[in-house]
Amino acid sequence: DARDWIEENICIEDDCQVAPRLEDPVISTAVEACSLDQGGTQVNDQRIRCNFSVQVEDGCGNTGQSNIFLEIWDPGFDFPALKGQGCDGLDNDFNCLIDECDEDQVLPTAKIPNVPDQPFKSIMDASVWLETNLCLEDDCQQEVTITAVATPANLGACMAPGGLTAPFQFRECTFTVRFQTTRCAQSNMLDFTLPVWTGNGFDLLWGQGCDGIDNDFDCVIDECDEDVVSPSVKLPFLPPDPFKTTSSAEAFLEQNLCVEDDCLFNLCVEDACDSSPTPPFQLRLDVDLDVCAPINFNVQECLFNVTVTNLRCTAQGPVQLNFALPVLIDDPDIPILLGQGCDGIDNDNDCMIDECDEDQVPPSLKLPYVPDTPFRDVDAALAFLEEYLCMEDDCAAVLLKELVEEPSCVGKVDGESVGQICTFNYRVYDPRCNMTAGAAFETVETFSLTVAPPLPIPIKKFQGCDGIDNNYNCAIDECSEDKVPPLITLDKCCIPEKPFQSVEEAIQFLI
Repeated sequence: DARDWIEENICIEDDCQVAPRLEDPVISTAVEACSLDQGGTQVNDQRIRCNFSVQVEDGCGNTGQSNIFLEIWDPGFDFPALKGQGCDGLDNDFNCLIDECDEDQVLPTAKIPNVPDQPFKSIMDASVWLETNLCLEDDCQQEVTITAVATPANLGACMAPGGLTAPFQFRECTFTVRFQTTRCAQSNMLDFTLPVWTGNGFDLLWGQGCDGIDNDFDCVIDECDEDVVSPSVKLPFLPPDPFKTTSSAEAFLEQNLCVEDDCLFNLCVEDACDSSPTPPFQLRLDVDLDVCAPINFNVQECLFNVTVTNLRCTAQGPVQLNFALPVLIDDPDIPILLGQGCDGIDNDNDCMIDECDEDQVPPSLKLPYVPDTPFRDVDAALAFLEEYLCMEDDCAAVLLKELVEEPSCVGKVDGESVGQICTFNYRVYDPRCNMTAGAAFETVETFSLTVAPPLPIPIKKFQGCDGIDNNYNCAIDECSEDKVPPLITLDKCCIPEKPFQSVEEAIQFLI
């Protein structure tokens, strides 16, 4: 069998490959060493590696010789060939049943064709390509289906290309594919490695302190100097009313601050960190009151220092931020002014009830949120402010607002090539008490918004025919992916010098 295989599959090359020299070459094979007494190599208790000496004569008297090593079954070992036993029409296990599932001893297998030259854009793209192009095979031609594809959680779980120690543009991601035959439910599992872009063209920083990889090549995995992403702290919302005390404001921050980290979890707050929980805390949150300054007679703005400490890697240094919260002034020497302009009492003893000069709390103007994306122009920013600015007053049911002056835009946005910070000064006032001496009838607030023209979205060629699910909707190359319209051109050299006799003749020429 081995000799026949060699004669059928041998590749013969010659510097003068012309007939009739290699049209009918003379091939001879001799077993140099196969059995143990001839020096053959025993692979295991079932196989022996044989050395076949192959000679080829080209017809001109020239002879080429090569040694080919092949494995054969050990003749002394009673081990029948397993391939095809589940579909050979024989009762191989002598149980009066032919080709039942327990005779099929060869698991299905899978392989992939040539991997594309360029890395995939994302893990999802690589997974879809793998499921679409994976070649499933079975020795008995059973139908084989994919049951599961395990993908890496993120690019941090993928390995750096072999030998690269500098910033690189892609990672090698391993996908585990499970598949099985339909008739006998024989399952198998294989790993396939595909290249995936890192997204920004350089090595990823996110998750390097917990990805199980020695990213800095110092033979230590996930030590503190690999964790280069600091925790982030955000306040998701702020109540519309001032806090009654600084203690309640501090408790609000401790309960509602959102602390995130790419690797660490188990957040504790101040004194609770001194206990010994299981597992141990890794992030510590400290909130401390710094200073308060009055805004008006009733409300003060209090500044709180917020510190987040990495308890696992203290050398990383804490993250420190400040949050300003409104707190009611708790001072018995300061009269309660809230609502005096509408409480039905003559608070200033001038025989007049709820006149304008009793209203000592000015209206407020707030912007509940600012979009993450910049506005396309100043008009769009103004329209947003007109719609979302919130006006409040302790007494006035009707409030008006107006733009005090034309918006001014200066500077670039954090070093970006486009975009400016635009300032809008708005005045909110009580029309009933407008310009009344001694009345707190107006407030002027300044709002800053980012204005930047939208960047053109590059249209990529061949997205409608590249074999990739660019829209991530599990459909490949549908019409919505084809963003490039047909191009119509006319070579001026082809236009006749003489005018056309009619419009119809010109149309036929164009067609």
